[in-house]
Amino acid sequence: MHSGRLRFRIMAVCVVVSCLLPGLIVAAQAQPLSAKEIDVLQEQARRGDAEAAARIDQAARAGQPQAEFAAGLLARSGTPQHPADPQKSLQWIRQAAGQGLDQAQFELGVMAMHGDGVPRDYFASMKWFRKAAAQKYAPAQTGVGWLYDRGLGVRPDPAKALDWYQQAIFQGDDNARLLAGDIYAKGRGVAQNGERALYLYRAAADDGSRAAWTRIGLLYARGIGVPADPAQALRWFHQAAAQGDLRAVNNIGCMTAEGMGVPQDYHAAALWFQQAAAGGYQPAQVNLALILQLGLGQKKNQGQAVHWLQMAAAKGNPRALVLLGNDYLQGRGVERDPQTAGDLFFKAAGEGDARGGYLLATLLESEAWDSSSRKQALQWYQLAAAGGNIDAMQRLALAWRKGQLGLKADPQQAQQWDQRSQQQIAHEPPLFPLE
Repeated sequence: MHSGRLRFRIMAVCVVVSCLLPGLIVAAQAQPLSAKEIDVLQEQARRGDAEAAARIDQAARAGQPQAEFAAGLLARSGTPQHPADPQKSLQWIRQAAGQGLDQAQFELGVMAMHGDGVPRDYFASMKWFRKAAAQKYAPAQTGVGWLYDRGLGVRPDPAKALDWYQQAIFQGDDNARLLAGDIYAKGRGVAQNGERALYLYRAAADDGSRAAWTRIGLLYARGIGVPADPAQALRWFHQAAAQGDLRAVNNIGCMTAEGMGVPQDYHAAALWFQQAAAGGYQPAQVNLALILQLGLGQKKNQGQAVHWLQMAAAKGNPRALVLLGNDYLQGRGVERDPQTAGDLFFKAAGEGDARGGYLLATLLESEAWDSSSRKQALQWYQLAAAGGNIDAMQRLALAWRKGQLGLKADPQQAQQWDQRSQQQIAHEPPLFPLE
Protein backbone atom coordinates (compact mmCIF):
# COMPACT_ATOMS: atom_id res chain seq x y z
CA MET A 1 0.00 0.00 0.00
CA HIS A 2 2.68 2.44 1.07
CA SER A 3 4.96 1.45 -1.82
CA GLY A 4 2.14 2.12 -4.28
CA ARG A 5 1.57 5.61 -2.88
CA LEU A 6 5.31 6.29 -3.05
CA ARG A 7 5.49 5.24 -6.69
CA PHE A 8 2.51 7.50 -7.46
CA ARG A 9 4.18 10.51 -5.79
CA ILE A 10 7.46 9.90 -7.64
CA MET A 11 5.60 9.68 -10.94
CA ALA A 12 3.75 12.92 -10.15
CA VAL A 13 6.98 14.74 -9.37
CA CYS A 14 8.53 13.48 -12.63
CA VAL A 15 5.55 14.76 -14.61
CA VAL A 16 5.81 18.20 -12.96
CA VAL A 17 9.57 18.41 -13.58
CA SER A 18 9.19 17.28 -17.19
CA CYS A 19 6.61 20.01 -17.73
CA LEU A 20 8.67 22.73 -16.06
CA LEU A 21 12.09 21.76 -17.43
CA PRO A 22 11.74 23.34 -20.90
CA GLY A 23 10.63 26.59 -19.32
CA LEU A 24 13.51 26.49 -16.88
CA ILE A 25 15.94 25.92 -19.75
CA VAL A 26 14.48 28.79 -21.76
CA ALA A 27 14.65 31.05 -18.70
CA ALA A 28 18.28 30.11 -18.16
CA GLN A 29 19.06 30.80 -21.80
CA ALA A 30 17.32 34.18 -21.55
CA GLN A 31 19.65 35.33 -18.78
CA PRO A 32 21.81 38.23 -20.06
CA LEU A 33 25.37 37.34 -20.91
CA SER A 34 28.07 39.13 -18.96
CA ALA A 35 30.57 41.35 -20.80
CA LYS A 36 33.29 38.81 -20.05
CA GLU A 37 31.18 35.97 -21.46
CA ILE A 38 30.51 37.96 -24.63
CA ASP A 39 34.23 38.67 -25.09
CA VAL A 40 35.01 34.97 -24.78
CA LEU A 41 32.19 33.98 -27.14
CA GLN A 42 33.25 36.63 -29.64
CA GLU A 43 36.79 35.26 -29.78
CA GLN A 44 35.48 31.72 -30.12
CA ALA A 45 33.15 32.81 -32.95
CA ARG A 46 36.06 34.44 -34.80
CA ARG A 47 37.87 31.10 -34.66
CA GLY A 48 34.90 29.31 -36.20
CA ASP A 49 32.79 28.23 -33.23
CA ALA A 50 29.26 28.28 -34.69
CA GLU A 51 27.61 27.70 -31.32
CA ALA A 52 29.38 30.72 -29.82
CA ALA A 53 28.24 32.89 -32.76
CA ALA A 54 24.68 31.62 -32.32
CA ARG A 55 24.67 32.53 -28.62
CA ILE A 56 25.83 36.07 -29.39
CA ASP A 57 23.19 36.37 -32.11
CA GLN A 58 20.49 35.11 -29.74
CA ALA A 59 21.50 37.64 -27.06
CA ALA A 60 21.63 40.42 -29.65
CA ARG A 61 18.15 39.59 -30.90
CA ALA A 62 16.99 39.68 -27.29
CA GLY A 63 18.11 43.32 -27.21
CA GLN A 64 21.27 43.04 -25.12
CA PRO A 65 23.44 46.06 -26.18
CA GLN A 66 26.82 44.45 -25.54
CA ALA A 67 25.79 41.45 -27.63
CA GLU A 68 24.46 43.71 -30.39
CA PHE A 69 27.84 45.43 -30.51
CA ALA A 70 29.67 42.08 -30.59
CA ALA A 71 27.38 40.90 -33.39
CA GLY A 72 28.20 44.07 -35.29
CA LEU A 73 31.94 43.52 -34.96
CA LEU A 74 31.60 39.88 -36.06
CA ALA A 75 29.52 40.91 -39.08
CA ARG A 76 32.19 43.43 -40.03
CA SER A 77 35.10 41.01 -39.90
CA GLY A 78 33.17 37.90 -40.93
CA THR A 79 33.56 34.40 -39.51
CA PRO A 80 34.44 31.06 -41.09
CA GLN A 81 30.71 30.36 -41.40
CA HIS A 82 29.56 33.82 -42.53
CA PRO A 83 31.29 36.33 -44.85
CA ALA A 84 31.64 39.95 -43.80
CA ASP A 85 28.42 41.94 -44.03
CA PRO A 86 29.07 45.71 -43.62
CA GLN A 87 25.37 46.64 -43.69
CA LYS A 88 24.45 44.13 -41.02
CA SER A 89 27.44 45.26 -38.99
CA LEU A 90 26.35 48.89 -39.12
CA GLN A 91 22.79 47.93 -38.18
CA TRP A 92 23.87 46.08 -35.04
CA ILE A 93 26.32 48.79 -33.96
CA ARG A 94 23.68 51.47 -34.42
CA GLN A 95 21.20 49.48 -32.34
CA ALA A 96 23.72 49.14 -29.53
CA ALA A 97 24.60 52.84 -29.73
CA GLY A 98 20.91 53.75 -29.68
CA GLN A 99 20.59 51.88 -26.40
CA GLY A 100 23.40 53.99 -24.94
CA LEU A 101 26.35 51.57 -25.15
CA ASP A 102 29.42 53.80 -24.94
CA GLN A 103 31.65 51.44 -26.93
CA ALA A 104 29.18 51.39 -29.83
CA GLN A 105 28.76 55.17 -29.75
CA PHE A 106 32.53 55.58 -29.86
CA GLU A 107 32.76 53.10 -32.74
CA LEU A 108 30.21 55.07 -34.77
CA GLY A 109 32.27 58.20 -34.11
CA VAL A 110 35.42 56.50 -35.40
CA MET A 111 33.58 55.23 -38.48
CA ALA A 112 32.26 58.70 -39.27
CA MET A 113 35.67 60.25 -38.74
CA HIS A 114 37.39 57.90 -41.20
CA GLY A 115 34.48 57.40 -43.60
CA ASP A 116 34.60 53.69 -42.80
CA GLY A 117 31.30 52.11 -43.84
CA VAL A 118 29.53 55.47 -43.61
CA PRO A 119 30.11 58.85 -45.29
CA ARG A 120 32.92 60.83 -43.68
CA ASP A 121 31.23 63.31 -41.37
CA TYR A 122 33.19 65.06 -38.62
CA PHE A 123 30.02 66.58 -37.15
CA ALA A 124 28.53 63.11 -36.72
CA SER A 125 31.84 61.93 -35.31
CA MET A 126 31.79 64.68 -32.70
CA LYS A 127 28.16 63.88 -31.83
CA TRP A 128 28.88 60.22 -31.13
CA PHE A 129 32.16 60.90 -29.34
CA ARG A 130 30.40 63.36 -27.06
CA LYS A 131 27.62 60.89 -26.26
CA ALA A 132 30.17 58.29 -25.18
CA ALA A 133 32.35 60.88 -23.45
CA ALA A 134 29.35 61.96 -21.38
CA GLN A 135 29.48 58.45 -19.92
CA LYS A 136 33.16 59.03 -19.10
CA TYR A 137 34.35 56.60 -21.76
CA ALA A 138 38.05 57.53 -21.99
CA PRO A 139 38.66 56.70 -25.69
CA ALA A 140 35.72 58.95 -26.61
CA GLN A 141 37.09 61.78 -24.49
CA THR A 142 40.34 61.38 -26.41
CA GLY A 143 38.33 61.39 -29.64
CA VAL A 144 36.70 64.72 -28.82
CA GLY A 145 40.13 66.10 -27.99
CA TRP A 146 41.52 64.84 -31.29
CA LEU A 147 38.82 66.62 -33.31
CA TYR A 148 39.59 69.89 -31.53
CA ASP A 149 43.32 69.22 -31.85
CA ARG A 150 43.15 68.78 -35.63
CA GLY A 151 40.29 71.15 -36.32
CA LEU A 152 38.09 68.47 -37.85
CA GLY A 153 34.52 69.75 -38.05
CA VAL A 154 35.38 72.46 -35.52
CA ARG A 155 37.80 75.35 -35.29
CA PRO A 156 41.24 74.12 -34.11
CA ASP A 157 41.51 74.67 -30.38
CA PRO A 158 44.57 73.08 -28.69
CA ALA A 159 43.43 74.35 -25.29
CA LYS A 160 40.10 72.52 -25.55
CA ALA A 161 41.93 69.49 -26.91
CA LEU A 162 44.17 69.45 -23.85
CA ASP A 163 41.15 69.72 -21.55
CA TRP A 164 39.59 66.63 -23.13
CA TYR A 165 42.89 64.76 -23.20
CA GLN A 166 43.33 65.52 -19.50
CA GLN A 167 39.93 63.97 -18.69
CA ALA A 168 41.00 60.80 -20.50
CA ILE A 169 44.46 60.85 -18.91
CA PHE A 170 42.78 60.95 -15.48
CA GLN A 171 41.29 57.57 -16.40
CA GLY A 172 44.65 56.22 -17.56
CA ASP A 173 44.23 56.55 -21.34
CA ASP A 174 47.70 56.29 -22.93
CA ASN A 175 46.57 57.62 -26.30
CA ALA A 176 45.52 60.83 -24.57
CA ARG A 177 48.93 61.05 -22.91
CA LEU A 178 50.66 60.70 -26.27
CA LEU A 179 48.47 63.28 -28.02
CA ALA A 180 48.78 65.78 -25.19
CA GLY A 181 52.52 65.21 -25.22
CA ASP A 182 52.57 65.95 -28.96
CA ILE A 183 50.94 69.34 -28.37
CA TYR A 184 53.55 70.26 -25.78
CA ALA A 185 56.45 68.87 -27.82
CA LYS A 186 55.49 70.89 -30.90
CA GLY A 187 54.21 73.95 -29.07
CA ARG A 188 51.01 73.78 -31.06
CA GLY A 189 48.74 76.51 -29.69
CA VAL A 190 50.61 76.46 -26.37
CA ALA A 191 54.13 77.27 -25.26
CA GLN A 192 56.51 74.46 -26.21
CA ASN A 193 57.24 72.38 -23.13
CA GLY A 194 59.55 69.47 -23.81
CA GLU A 195 59.76 68.51 -20.15
CA ARG A 196 55.99 68.13 -19.92
CA ALA A 197 55.95 66.15 -23.17
CA LEU A 198 58.66 63.83 -21.84
CA TYR A 199 56.72 63.30 -18.60
CA LEU A 200 53.58 62.30 -20.49
CA TYR A 201 55.48 60.05 -22.90
CA ARG A 202 57.30 58.30 -20.06
CA ALA A 203 54.00 57.69 -18.25
CA ALA A 204 52.69 55.96 -21.36
CA ALA A 205 56.01 54.15 -21.87
CA ASP A 206 55.78 52.75 -18.35
CA ASP A 207 52.52 51.12 -19.47
CA GLY A 208 54.40 49.47 -22.35
CA SER A 209 53.34 51.85 -25.13
CA ARG A 210 55.75 51.33 -28.04
CA ALA A 211 54.43 54.53 -29.62
CA ALA A 212 55.63 56.36 -26.50
CA TRP A 213 59.11 54.86 -26.91
CA THR A 214 59.23 56.24 -30.45
CA ARG A 215 58.17 59.68 -29.28
CA ILE A 216 60.83 59.72 -26.55
CA GLY A 217 63.34 58.87 -29.25
CA LEU A 218 62.16 61.88 -31.24
CA LEU A 219 62.70 64.18 -28.25
CA TYR A 220 66.30 62.99 -27.95
CA ALA A 221 66.84 63.23 -31.72
CA ARG A 222 65.56 66.81 -31.81
CA GLY A 223 66.79 67.98 -28.43
CA ILE A 224 63.32 68.88 -27.12
CA GLY A 225 63.11 68.84 -23.33
CA VAL A 226 66.40 66.93 -23.20
CA PRO A 227 69.89 67.51 -24.67
CA ALA A 228 70.10 66.27 -28.24
CA ASP A 229 71.51 62.74 -28.16
CA PRO A 230 71.29 60.72 -31.42
CA ALA A 231 72.64 57.58 -29.78
CA GLN A 232 69.95 57.71 -27.09
CA ALA A 233 67.33 58.40 -29.76
CA LEU A 234 68.40 55.30 -31.65
CA ARG A 235 68.18 53.18 -28.52
CA TRP A 236 64.56 54.22 -28.01
CA PHE A 237 63.76 53.69 -31.71
CA HIS A 238 65.29 50.21 -31.66
CA GLN A 239 63.31 49.32 -28.54
CA ALA A 240 60.06 50.34 -30.25
CA ALA A 241 61.04 48.76 -33.57
CA ALA A 242 61.69 45.43 -31.85
CA GLN A 243 58.03 45.49 -30.81
CA GLY A 244 56.86 46.19 -34.35
CA ASP A 245 56.43 49.98 -34.32
CA LEU A 246 56.77 50.92 -38.01
CA ARG A 247 57.28 54.60 -37.28
CA ALA A 248 60.36 53.68 -35.24
CA VAL A 249 61.58 51.36 -38.01
CA ASN A 250 61.27 54.22 -40.51
CA ASN A 251 63.08 56.63 -38.19
CA ILE A 252 66.02 54.26 -37.82
CA GLY A 253 66.21 54.28 -41.60
CA CYS A 254 66.11 58.10 -41.65
CA MET A 255 68.92 58.41 -39.11
CA THR A 256 70.97 55.84 -41.00
CA ALA A 257 70.43 57.67 -44.31
CA GLU A 258 71.29 61.04 -42.77
CA GLY A 259 74.23 59.72 -40.72
CA MET A 260 72.71 60.71 -37.37
CA GLY A 261 74.36 58.78 -34.53
CA VAL A 262 75.61 56.15 -37.00
CA PRO A 263 77.76 56.24 -40.15
CA GLN A 264 75.75 57.20 -43.22
CA ASP A 265 74.71 54.02 -45.05
CA TYR A 266 72.04 54.23 -47.75
CA HIS A 267 72.00 50.48 -48.34
CA ALA A 268 71.26 49.77 -44.67
CA ALA A 269 68.72 52.61 -44.62
CA ALA A 270 66.92 51.06 -47.60
CA LEU A 271 66.53 47.80 -45.68
CA TRP A 272 64.86 49.64 -42.79
CA PHE A 273 62.61 51.56 -45.18
CA GLN A 274 61.71 48.32 -46.95
CA GLN A 275 60.62 46.73 -43.68
CA ALA A 276 58.36 49.63 -42.72
CA ALA A 277 57.08 50.13 -46.28
CA ALA A 278 56.07 46.49 -46.54
CA GLY A 279 54.01 47.01 -43.38
CA GLY A 280 52.12 49.85 -45.07
CA TYR A 281 53.83 52.81 -43.38
CA GLN A 282 53.45 55.61 -45.93
CA PRO A 283 56.47 57.81 -45.03
CA ALA A 284 58.70 54.74 -45.38
CA GLN A 285 57.18 53.99 -48.79
CA VAL A 286 58.09 57.52 -49.87
CA ASN A 287 61.60 57.24 -48.43
CA LEU A 288 62.19 53.92 -50.16
CA ALA A 289 60.98 55.45 -53.44
CA LEU A 290 63.54 58.25 -53.05
CA ILE A 291 66.33 55.74 -52.46
CA LEU A 292 65.33 53.88 -55.62
CA GLN A 293 64.71 57.02 -57.65
CA LEU A 294 68.04 58.65 -56.80
CA GLY A 295 70.04 55.43 -56.80
CA LEU A 296 71.38 55.93 -53.29
CA GLY A 297 73.44 52.89 -52.25
CA GLN A 298 72.08 50.89 -55.18
CA LYS A 299 71.13 51.15 -58.85
CA LYS A 300 68.29 53.43 -59.84
CA ASN A 301 64.95 51.72 -60.32
CA GLN A 302 62.33 54.20 -61.49
CA GLY A 303 59.66 51.55 -61.96
CA GLN A 304 59.90 50.37 -58.35
CA ALA A 305 60.07 53.96 -57.14
CA VAL A 306 56.80 54.74 -58.91
CA HIS A 307 55.26 51.59 -57.45
CA TRP A 308 55.94 52.69 -53.87
CA LEU A 309 54.85 56.27 -54.56
CA GLN A 310 51.58 55.04 -56.03
CA MET A 311 50.89 52.98 -52.91
CA ALA A 312 51.46 55.97 -50.61
CA ALA A 313 49.66 58.42 -52.92
CA ALA A 314 46.61 56.14 -53.02
CA LYS A 315 46.32 56.75 -49.26
CA GLY A 316 46.58 60.51 -49.77
CA ASN A 317 50.16 61.00 -48.57
CA PRO A 318 50.98 64.59 -49.66
CA ARG A 319 54.70 64.01 -50.18
CA ALA A 320 53.97 60.96 -52.34
CA LEU A 321 51.46 62.95 -54.37
CA VAL A 322 54.09 65.62 -55.08
CA LEU A 323 56.85 63.18 -56.03
CA LEU A 324 54.52 61.10 -58.18
CA GLY A 325 53.28 64.29 -59.83
CA ASN A 326 56.88 65.16 -60.64
CA ASP A 327 57.32 61.74 -62.23
CA TYR A 328 54.30 62.33 -64.46
CA LEU A 329 55.51 65.83 -65.29
CA GLN A 330 58.96 64.58 -66.32
CA GLY A 331 57.93 61.20 -67.72
CA ARG A 332 60.12 59.40 -65.20
CA GLY A 333 59.05 55.77 -64.75
CA VAL A 334 55.64 56.62 -66.29
CA GLU A 335 54.40 58.18 -69.52
CA ARG A 336 54.63 61.96 -69.38
CA ASP A 337 51.25 63.46 -68.48
CA PRO A 338 51.11 67.11 -67.27
CA GLN A 339 47.35 66.84 -66.66
CA THR A 340 47.79 63.97 -64.18
CA ALA A 341 50.74 65.81 -62.66
CA GLY A 342 48.55 68.85 -62.07
CA ASP A 343 45.81 66.77 -60.52
CA LEU A 344 48.31 65.23 -58.10
CA PHE A 345 49.83 68.61 -57.21
CA PHE A 346 46.33 69.97 -56.61
CA LYS A 347 45.51 67.12 -54.21
CA ALA A 348 48.78 67.65 -52.32
CA ALA A 349 48.23 71.40 -52.14
CA GLY A 350 44.71 70.78 -50.86
CA GLU A 351 46.29 68.85 -47.97
CA GLY A 352 48.42 71.88 -47.14
CA ASP A 353 51.62 70.69 -48.82
CA ALA A 354 53.61 73.83 -49.74
CA ARG A 355 55.75 72.06 -52.35
CA GLY A 356 52.60 70.82 -54.05
CA GLY A 357 51.21 74.34 -54.07
CA TYR A 358 54.38 75.70 -55.65
CA LEU A 359 54.46 73.08 -58.40
CA LEU A 360 50.76 73.61 -59.08
CA ALA A 361 51.46 77.33 -59.45
CA THR A 362 54.24 76.68 -61.98
CA LEU A 363 51.85 74.61 -64.09
CA LEU A 364 49.12 77.22 -63.85
CA GLU A 365 51.58 79.94 -64.84
CA SER A 366 52.81 77.98 -67.85
CA GLU A 367 49.24 77.02 -68.83
CA ALA A 368 50.40 73.42 -68.98
CA TRP A 369 47.56 72.24 -66.77
CA ASP A 370 44.52 74.50 -67.20
CA SER A 371 44.68 77.67 -69.29
CA SER A 372 41.57 79.09 -67.64
CA SER A 373 43.24 79.00 -64.23
CA ARG A 374 46.44 80.88 -65.03
CA LYS A 375 45.33 83.83 -62.93
CA GLN A 376 45.32 81.55 -59.88
CA ALA A 377 49.08 80.99 -60.11
CA LEU A 378 49.85 84.03 -57.96
CA GLN A 379 47.46 82.83 -55.26
CA TRP A 380 49.11 79.40 -55.11
CA TYR A 381 52.60 80.94 -55.04
CA GLN A 382 51.51 83.06 -52.09
CA LEU A 383 50.00 80.10 -50.25
CA ALA A 384 53.09 77.99 -50.88
CA ALA A 385 55.35 80.80 -49.69
CA ALA A 386 53.24 81.21 -46.54
CA GLY A 387 53.75 77.48 -46.00
CA GLY A 388 57.51 77.92 -46.05
CA ASN A 389 58.37 76.88 -49.62
CA ILE A 390 61.64 78.57 -50.61
CA ASP A 391 61.08 78.26 -54.36
CA ALA A 392 57.74 80.05 -54.04
CA MET A 393 59.34 82.84 -52.01
CA GLN A 394 62.03 83.30 -54.64
CA ARG A 395 59.45 83.31 -57.45
CA LEU A 396 57.48 86.03 -55.65
CA ALA A 397 60.66 88.04 -55.15
CA LEU A 398 61.29 87.89 -58.91
CA ALA A 399 57.68 88.76 -59.70
CA TRP A 400 57.81 91.84 -57.46
CA ARG A 401 61.18 92.84 -58.90
CA LYS A 402 60.09 92.59 -62.55
CA GLY A 403 56.39 93.28 -62.25
CA GLN A 404 55.22 89.79 -63.21
CA LEU A 405 52.16 87.67 -62.34
CA GLY A 406 49.99 90.77 -62.46
CA LEU A 407 52.01 92.55 -59.77
CA LYS A 408 53.33 96.07 -60.04
CA ALA A 409 57.12 96.20 -59.67
CA ASP A 410 58.12 96.93 -56.07
CA PRO A 411 61.83 96.56 -55.15
CA GLN A 412 61.05 96.72 -51.44
CA GLN A 413 58.62 93.78 -51.62
CA ALA A 414 61.15 91.88 -53.73
CA GLN A 415 63.84 92.43 -51.10
CA GLN A 416 61.55 91.26 -48.32
CA TRP A 417 60.80 87.97 -50.10
CA ASP A 418 64.50 87.49 -50.83
CA GLN A 419 65.24 87.87 -47.13
CA ARG A 420 62.48 85.47 -46.15
CA SER A 421 63.78 82.84 -48.54
CA GLN A 422 67.29 83.15 -47.11
CA GLN A 423 65.96 82.81 -43.56
CA GLN A 424 63.92 79.76 -44.55
CA ILE A 425 66.97 77.92 -45.89
CA ALA A 426 68.11 77.29 -42.32
CA HIS A 427 64.80 75.51 -41.64
CA GLU A 428 64.76 73.39 -44.79
CA PRO A 429 64.01 69.77 -43.77
CA PRO A 430 66.46 66.98 -44.63
CA LEU A 431 65.80 64.59 -47.50
CA PHE A 432 64.79 61.89 -45.02
CA PRO A 433 62.96 63.69 -42.18
CA LEU A 434 62.09 61.96 -38.93
CA GLU A 435 58.40 61.27 -38.39
